[in-house]
Amino acid sequence: MKTKTFPLAILTILSLVMLVGMASAVDFHPSELSGSVDQGQTASLTFTIENTHSGGLTNISMTKTSLTSGSNSISSSALIIQNLPSTIDKGKNSSTVTLQVQVPSDQVTGVYTGELELFGTLTAHDSRGILNVTLTVTEATTL
Repeated sequence: MKTKTFPLAILTILSLVMLVGMASAVDFHPSELSGSVDQGQTASLTFTIENTHSGGLTNISMTKTSLTSGSNSISSSALIIQNLPSTIDKGKNSSTVTLQVQVPSDQVTGVYTGELELFGTLTAHDSRGILNVTLTVTEATTL
């Protein structure tokens, strides 16, 4: 019976090592994205995705969550990702990406948070990274 659990333990350890290795292959700069915008305006937040692995990162895509503040939210459809590459070459290559958030004019003021999640293939293994987003919505000033 012991011989059956031993390979499983080794497989579990190897899986954990692979996950840790994949998590460090993609860096975001800045590591957390934040900004401020008035009601009815569009926020433009820029960040860099860096491939620190020795292999190329391909099939890149990102998902986005709604930004929430208590019971209030900014729909994920109001978040637009621009200049997302499909590939980032190996070894310290990077790409600059812009997140635009279109804030409705009647949006309740507050601090909204959410996530962008990057997916890609790194040397035949799936890889992912999460970038936290914080957006402060302020009251629009009228002249």
